[in-house]
Amino acid sequence: RDLHSFPTRRSSDLLEDGEAADGHVPPRRARDGRLRPHGCGRADRQDLQVAVVTGASSGIGAELAAQLQARGTTVVGLSRSPSGADEHEECDVGDRATVDAAAARVLARHPSIDLLVCNAGVGARAGYLGAGPERIEQVIRVNYLGAVWTTLAFLPGLGEHSHLVNVVSVAGTVAVGPCSASKHAQLALSRSLAVELAPRGIFVHT
Repeated sequence: RDLHSFPTRRSSDLLEDGEAADGHVPPRRARDGRLRPHGCGRADRQDLQVAVVTGASSGIGAELAAQLQARGTTVVGLSRSPSGADEHEECDVGDRATVDAAAARVLARHPSIDLLVCNAGVGARAGYLGAGPERIEQVIRVNYLGAVWTTLAFLPGLGEHSHLVNVVSVAGTVAVGPCSASKHAQLALSRSLAVELAPRGIFVHT
C-alpha cells in the first residue's frame, strides 16, 4: 500500500481514539484477555498502565508525566536530570548503549509498555553556517537518532494497542537549520514506523 495509506496520528489524538495507522479499528483486548468491541478506542486509564517518557525532567516531558500520573499511569522518566516521574532512569538518548541499558532495566520491571513518548530533544537556533559541526551532530544525534534508539530498545515491550509518540513540533515542517532537519527526519521516522508497526497493532502518533 502507498505510504500515505498509513498516516501517523497527531499526539493530541492519543486520548481521543485508537484507530490503527490504516484507519481500521481492530478489536481491543482487555487486560483479562477478553476482546473489547469496536468503538472502545479511547486510551483510558486502564489502557495506559505504564508509560515511558524521554526528556521527562522539564518542559513538555515533565508536564506530560504529571498529566499521566494524574490519570493513574505509572510513568518511567528517562532524562539526564532527575524528574518527577514515578521511576527515573538517567539516560542520554543520544548514546545508544546508554539507551539500551536503560531500556533493559525498565523492561525487567515492566515487560509491557502501553505508551512510549520520544520527547527528548535539543534546539539549535543557528543555521548550518553558524551552528558548528559539534552542535549539528548533537542535534541530529539527540533529536533524530535518540528517537530511533529509544524505539528500537523498547520495542520488545510494545504490544498490540500500545502507543508510540514522537514529539516532532512545527520545526519538522519548516526549513530552519539543523533543528528543523532533525525534526523532519523524526517525522519521516514516524511515517515509516506507522507502516512497519501497523501489522503489530501498535499506534504511531506525532
